[in-house]
Amino acid sequence: MKKVLFIAAAVTAMAACTKSEVVYDGNDAEIGLSPVNYSTTKAQYGPITGTNYPTSEDFGVFAVHTTSEAGTAYASDGGNFTTYLSGVKFTYKGDGIWHGNPSYYWPKTGSLYFAGYSPAGTTGTVTYSFDKVAPSMKITDFVQGDYHYVDGTAQTPTVDDYDNRMIDLMWFDITPSSYNAQSSTPAVTFNHALSRLRFVLQAGSGLENLFSITKVTLKNVRMQGTMSTASGQAPTWDLSDNNIKDIELYNSTKVLPTDQSFQIADVLVIPQETSIIEIEYTQKPYATATESVAQKYTAQLTGGADTNNVSDKWIYTRYYTYQIVFTADEIEIQPTVVTWIEVPSVTTVE
Repeated sequence: MKKVLFIAAAVTAMAACTKSEVVYDGNDAEIGLSPVNYSTTKAQYGPITGTNYPTSEDFGVFAVHTTSEAGTAYASDGGNFTTYLSGVKFTYKGDGIWHGNPSYYWPKTGSLYFAGYSPAGTTGTVTYSFDKVAPSMKITDFVQGDYHYVDGTAQTPTVDDYDNRMIDLMWFDITPSSYNAQSSTPAVTFNHALSRLRFVLQAGSGLENLFSITKVTLKNVRMQGTMSTASGQAPTWDLSDNNIKDIELYNSTKVLPTDQSFQIADVLVIPQETSIIEIEYTQKPYATATESVAQKYTAQLTGGADTNNVSDKWIYTRYYTYQIVFTADEIEIQPTVVTWIEVPSVTTVE
């Protein structure tokens, strides 16, 4: 009989987050943000990988003005707070600098604290509370977009469905100290709010051309929820029951190789209980056969914080790799032969 070996997910930390810093120039300094080691390539649909923030990506910025001097620690700031920027979009300006459009400028007195999220065009309503005891961000009714692929690999959606793309939702907490146009530049870090999945499908050794994948589906995935964060703490998600769907990851035909070259990658999901994966495929009796039979395989995926703490939950910032190996047992027959039944006959010749 055929076998499918489902190798437990390898859980690693998601790609390192992006550091950004506030920059200034001149006396009437425009507020700008500049990611460290920014990338000169276009942003990918799906996850932002590595530590580089893509130049084609935009992010939203919140800022509160304090009457205290620059360098004041937020936790002990006794000055008066006034909202200064409220979820404004910062876009790439050049030379590693992101800025507002229209431009936003530093106040002449006092200083600013910053918080932000990415991308600026995320679904849902984003708010930030500069509460002096427990500053926090809330993204209400975030809805993840559809997965797009070519031969099982994520691709940039077409213009028509670009507003329904699968995005890498990120945020950075409030800067611990305040800054002004004459301050040294602060560093902030974008954190991944979602979980990232990759599926590696292959045939077992010596089984080339035996299996063909026709469809791969993640079943009953929650696509909508409200994320709440508190400074320095993990985000919490309140998931909606109104937007649960099957994510179709693949629906073409792919003959499984014996190496790991067939991958369904860059799937971004809201942290939640893990899903069931359903794989539809055909199997030949031998590699060059024209005959085949349709088969279906399902398995409950695993999650957890790392390989030593496996659970049934996907956790934010984690990058899960699932390796699924299709094997088969050779048909073997052990024959025996029924013995002849001897029927004696006596004939008399006269």
